Amino acid sequence: MRVVLDSAQSSPEILDIFRAPGNGYQDYTVVNIDTTAFEAGGTLSIYIQVGSADAAGSFDLFDSDAELPTEGIPEALVSAWGIKPNTATTIRHRFERGEVFKLGATGDWFSKKGDMNAFYLKISVEEN
Repeated sequence: MRVVLDSAQSSPEILDIFRAPGNGYQDYTVVNIDTTAFEAGGTLSIYIQVGSADAAGSFDLFDSDAELPTEGIPEALVSAWGIKPNTATTIRHRFERGEVFKLGATGDWFSKKGDMNAFYLKISVEEN
């Protein structure tokens, strides 16, 4: 999935699902976030809400050229781990120039392997 942010599309909303891969692994649902319209940079804000099913979620933001890991602790720009069902959080990342980011959503390591849940995102950028 790809989301393009600019002055006309300032806060898109996304609804998707993730799956719990088991302890120590990631099985990312990936959302590509294009902020190239913000040439002078800004702050990317991603409001994350996890659905009501059993699996908790983990969310990792990467540069566009990053190889997304399938196991181990991810080396992300910013992360939100262990977001329990029916709860929400916001992650923020300040960037110097517009670029494309990858947001990976996966079940957390302590959820039962194979369990799924929905997640809702509202993505925005505050210009520098």
